[in-house]
Amino acid sequence: MFARFASLAMAACAMTSTDAFGQVYYGGYNLGPDYGAMVNQSMANLNNIVKQAEQKGQQAVQQAMNDPRCRAMYQQHQQQGGQLSYQQFAYEYARTGGFTPQGKQNAFNVDQNNQMKEKQAFDGWQEAQRQRAAAMGQWQEGYRRNQMEQGNVMTGKMTYTDPTGQQHVLPYTQPGTWQDRNTGVVYHLDQYGRYYMRDMNGYWAPQQAGR
Repeated sequence: MFARFASLAMAACAMTSTDAFGQVYYGGYNLGPDYGAMVNQSMANLNNIVKQAEQKGQQAVQQAMNDPRCRAMYQQHQQQGGQLSYQQFAYEYARTGGFTPQGKQNAFNVDQNNQMKEKQAFDGWQEAQRQRAAAMGQWQEGYRRNQMEQGNVMTGKMTYTDPTGQQHVLPYTQPGTWQDRNTGVVYHLDQYGRYYMRDMNGYWAPQQAGR
C-alpha cells in the first residue's frame, strides 16, 4: 500500500546517464558503457528511494490515524457500510488531503504523473538491457571475425577492402600480379605490401588491409 508514495522514484531509472559508468572491455574489445552496472545501480538507488518514501508514507498514515477528524470520518464510513480497515482509510485520507476536492484532484494528478514516470523508467530499463545485449552481440561478431582473420593469416592470406567497401581475402606473401581464377579479377601486390585491383576500365584501385 505504501509503495504508491514511492512511484516518483521510478524516474531515476529512466534518467540514468551512461557517462557515470566505465567502459567494459573483454578480450581486447570495448563493449561500450557498463550497462549491467548502470542497471544494478539504478535498481539500488530505486530500492533506497522507495524504502525512504515508504517510511514517509507510513508516517503520513500514522499521523492521519491520530487525527480526530480522520477517525470521525472513518466512523461515518463504517456506518455507511464501508469495508476499509482504519489503516486503509487513513491512507486514502492522507493521500487525498482529507478527501477535499483539491486534495482529490492533486491525488489524481500525482497518480497520472507517476504512471507516466513509471513507464519512462521501465522504458529506460529496457533500453539499457537492449544496449547491453547489442554491445555483447557486437563483441561476439568482432571476436568471430578476428578468429576468422587469424585463420586466414595462418594460411598466408589477409582481408582487404576495395573503395566500394567490398572485402577480398587475398594472399599477401608473394608480391606480383595475379588473376583470380574464379572471378577473373586481376590483383597486384607491390613490394611494400600494398594491394591493387584492376577495374573494368583498366584502372588500378587501391585495397585497404583490414576489415
